[in-house]
Amino acid sequence: MSWLRKSPKTYYLLLLIVCSFLFLRYNSLVTKKESFQPRSRDETHSIAVFDSLNDSFYEYFENFHLKYDISKGRHNQRQLSLYHSGKNGENPIPIVLLVGDRVQYIQTTLEKLSEAEGIQDAPIFISRTSTNQSVTELCNHFSLSHSKIVLFFPFDFEESIHPHFRLKVHWLWILYHLFESLKSHACFSHILVLEDDLIVSPDFYTTGLSLIEICRKLQKKGIPIYDVNLYNGRSINPTCSLNAVEISPHFGSLGYLISRETFEEVWNHLDIFMSCNDGWDYSVRLFRVLGMIPRYNLQPCISRTRHIGEFGMHENPLHYKELNYAAVKISNGSKVNWKEFELLKYDTRDEELVYSTCYDPQNFSGITGPFISQKLDPSLIC
Repeated sequence: MSWLRKSPKTYYLLLLIVCSFLFLRYNSLVTKKESFQPRSRDETHSIAVFDSLNDSFYEYFENFHLKYDISKGRHNQRQLSLYHSGKNGENPIPIVLLVGDRVQYIQTTLEKLSEAEGIQDAPIFISRTSTNQSVTELCNHFSLSHSKIVLFFPFDFEESIHPHFRLKVHWLWILYHLFESLKSHACFSHILVLEDDLIVSPDFYTTGLSLIEICRKLQKKGIPIYDVNLYNGRSINPTCSLNAVEISPHFGSLGYLISRETFEEVWNHLDIFMSCNDGWDYSVRLFRVLGMIPRYNLQPCISRTRHIGEFGMHENPLHYKELNYAAVKISNGSKVNWKEFELLKYDTRDEELVYSTCYDPQNFSGITGPFISQKLDPSLIC
């Protein structure tokens, strides 16, 4: 070791190399650990700290006392950076599954989703609100797609915030990231949103893609319809054919293909969207009533999804039975010739039933008013 005493520069150089190696090794282990197990509530910070780092999106949530989890945010950034567009730059319609911790429902939903046609090449984003280990195991068990990305909703709410509203903010957060943050990598025309208490038919995804094409055909005829609803609550004793579709004001969080056009209207008027203290579906419905987006969507007459969430954050057994959720029949997955679709006549009596409860003239009369944004051609009305 005498040569070290004679050459102190060499000694310090070796010491620097060893310290650098130890630091890089430690940092690598920490990063690897974080990527597999985001920490939960232990490391949260006031949302105000991140206003300058996370675009204007977060400033709307200060009033709701949200806490932002740094480790989950880092995990999401790493996962989203892994996303690449499809073959030849194609951007298949992505599927978003909003997941809580109701393990029995999540397992059923994932099982049915794994049996669906056409999803293998679709990007699937599983957006979670908890770090429940059983849910982690289920998400890992089902491969679903060549491009499956698991994200964690990075905000914590006060217990006083209604579950409807928590889900609404979760919905808004994930759509923002896919429509806006990934815009440079993929420009999605629609995003298919599912919740974790649904059964989907084998053809639910291919039906959704076909109905988007039908929407485009209707748009060329001057009928502005952009969104698709894969659920139909009237599909209890269906007598119509599998390729029958209808224009409807009905829609909900049961398999909703939201268009970029609709999301951009929501995003450009967040003050209105956040002022509606209810679920995201009722908030979007308000935009329809106010004439800010078309008030109709397209849906199959035979449902492609069924709700199984008898117990959960927004339903109770009595309500579940009253709405006949369990009786809804879904498609068996038979091949459908969508080039010869049947468009049923529209019943205007549906409008008042759907919209009468969400329009408050006193608060919103200065914007527009109900039922003035769109008039259907008489040939489409029964």
